[in-house]
Amino acid sequence: MLENRKAVIFDLDRTLVDSMWMWKETDIEFLTGKGIMIPENIQDYYEVLRECL
Repeated sequence: MLENRKAVIFDLDRTLVDSMWMWKETDIEFLTGKGIMIPENIQDYYEVLRECL
């Protein structure tokens, strides 16, 4: 798959692509799959995280 590639770009800080919109659903899917209860005020956590970025 990567044999003819000279470089790979990892975008971990939203410099190239804004992917923050998908993390809420991804987090919920992951956590509930592990049996972790999601708090009703989860949106409050995302507001705090967004302010940190």
